[in-house]
Amino acid sequence: TLTHVLWSLLNSIPGNTVQRPHRHNSVALDLCVSASPGVYTLMGEEIDQDGQIINPVRCDWTTGGVFITPPGWWHSHHNESNDIAWVLPVQDAGLY
Repeated sequence: TLTHVLWSLLNSIPGNTVQRPHRHNSVALDLCVSASPGVYTLMGEEIDQDGQIINPVRCDWTTGGVFITPPGWWHSHHNESNDIAWVLPVQDAGLY
């Protein structure tokens, strides 16, 4: 936890894996710490009955690059490389 309303973590995505679609209530600013070609995030507002993102936007990761995951959007992280990919998301969790 960074503050009462901000949090962050260093997330790793092992090579040749997929993190299934999920969503968060707050916006995320994602800093790609390290990624080989073939690492990307798919994002979209809806999922189908099989849990797949409908009409996803693809965001390829590049080392030092930043992308935003909008609040409430479904997203999945994909690593088609053989290397571990690292991302540092910062989220506004808000006070509840």
